[in-house]
Amino acid sequence: MKETTAKELVFFGKITAGFTHEMKNILAIIKESSGLMEDLLSLSKDAPFPHFDRFSHRVTVIQQQVQRGVELAARLNRFAHSTDERLARIDLNDLAEQLTKLSERFARLKDIGLSVRPAESSVVLITSPVELQMAVFTLLESCWNQLPAGSEIELSVERRGQDPCINICFTGEIADCSKLMQKIEATDAIKTVREILDPLGIEIMQENEMCGYGLAFVGAKE
Repeated sequence: MKETTAKELVFFGKITAGFTHEMKNILAIIKESSGLMEDLLSLSKDAPFPHFDRFSHRVTVIQQQVQRGVELAARLNRFAHSTDERLARIDLNDLAEQLTKLSERFARLKDIGLSVRPAESSVVLITSPVELQMAVFTLLESCWNQLPAGSEIELSVERRGQDPCINICFTGEIADCSKLMQKIEATDAIKTVREILDPLGIEIMQENEMCGYGLAFVGAKE
């Protein structure tokens, strides 16, 4: 990564992290206000006013959406902080879950399900968080653009021998896995993914048996 690009990413990450922190403060105020509204409504249960049920329902909806907003802001904040260091110690379980949550809206627009299956224990290594997340997202995007609607993509983390590995597995109404893989391989995105992963020492392999890809961190430092 060029030095100027790295500095730009740090700047972008710092601004985004600060913004999401402020958003969490705003959501906390809304949550507190909705809690007060709920308390006031509970005091009027014995003598409810007109439209009591509708008000009570809307307060519940507000609280649910605030909680969703807090979770999304927290994930965006973590994503923004991934630009803090060029190389960092990361847990692939956390990274896979983070990417799944940040990517699920894009997959949903293509009618593709997205799920994660972490390893039973932490899989920690030192790598570039920004470049790795960019490569995995680019690969996922290339996949859901080619998969038939209604398919599922699962990210799983494991160790193959001593090497950490992220698997991207496709399931659903896939008539011919080999043809699907050929279509994905023909995209410019795959070239971009390989260009990002090669300097990181990450091998990307087609996994015909499970229909998908395996990203092996060969000789990764922990």
